[in-house]
Amino acid sequence: QAAEEAMARVPALAAEAGIEALCIPSRGVDRPAHERGVLAAVTARSIDLICLAGYMRVLGAGFIDGFGKPILNIHPSLLPAFGGPGMYGGRVHEAVIRSGARTSGCSVHLVDEIYDHGRILLQKSCPVLPGDTPHSLADRRATPTDQRETRPSGGLAVSAEKLPDDATPVAVNPPT
Repeated sequence: QAAEEAMARVPALAAEAGIEALCIPSRGVDRPAHERGVLAAVTARSIDLICLAGYMRVLGAGFIDGFGKPILNIHPSLLPAFGGPGMYGGRVHEAVIRSGARTSGCSVHLVDEIYDHGRILLQKSCPVLPGDTPHSLADRRATPTDQRETRPSGGLAVSAEKLPDDATPVAVNPPT
């Protein structure tokens, strides 16, 4: 329910930032048809980069190849740990705490056809503290000062000095 409430705020937040918000329904639509609709929308708008944050479907080869440009995903753990089907939101933080891991964090990676699998471009770590709950860990993992580096905040900024040597620097900034 928290995710639905957060998504309900997206159109208003986009409008405040001067960004077009578009909803392409997926419920009751098969994956190829939905992906064709999304691909048509991003192509019509000359989108250069897609950043997935909370997107709960694996993108198929037809979409990835059809878009032909970088697609990033933001994942709430230090991949490859705690990634894959079913690993999202609070589930990730619960799994981290259950495992006894001492470090968690956030990853930005290139999207391919496998859940949470593409090349990692950026990771930001944080400690897992005794007594942590999924909520407290999530709050620490994404502090306001870290959001510009690891989470979308009107746009995603990834600085070249934080990328691996073989990565292509990408910068997408919100409208000014």
